[in-house]
Amino acid sequence: MGRRLSLPPYCDHFLDRHGRPRSYFRYKKQARIALPGLPWSPEFMAAHAAALQDAAPSLPTNAASRFRKGAIYVVCGGSFVKIGYSTNVAERLASLQTASPTKLELLATFPGSPRDERQLHERFAGLHSTGEWFRKTPELLAFIEQQKRIKERATRG
Repeated sequence: MGRRLSLPPYCDHFLDRHGRPRSYFRYKKQARIALPGLPWSPEFMAAHAAALQDAAPSLPTNAASRFRKGAIYVVCGGSFVKIGYSTNVAERLASLQTASPTKLELLATFPGSPRDERQLHERFAGLHSTGEWFRKTPELLAFIEQQKRIKERATRG
């Protein structure tokens, strides 16, 4: 069996009882909107964009949350480092510590957003272990030290 393609948000795709493909857009309990064509085709995506625009007043503002400012934190646990984002680092560290069998050490925090966190995960993808945890390497530690120096200069200057 082939790999199933993912669908755009709030979409459902299936074969009806006559074997014809059907696609619908539905956000929460709003009415279903039929989408023409096959998923990801130009006509499908145009209809999806229009349906998404109509549902926009009731959709959460994901764009705003991607740019919401908080802090990127870097935590060390044994030979691994976690790169994460939080608006309350102390609370997040406490919850991580509760779930960790080893003592966690906060290595650094610096201003950032969820988008910045994702970019760091992509940058260090070669060191990825599991979840948001990465292998502790000289390259990663050098980056952390660089961020600490930048933060120091910003607070002094």
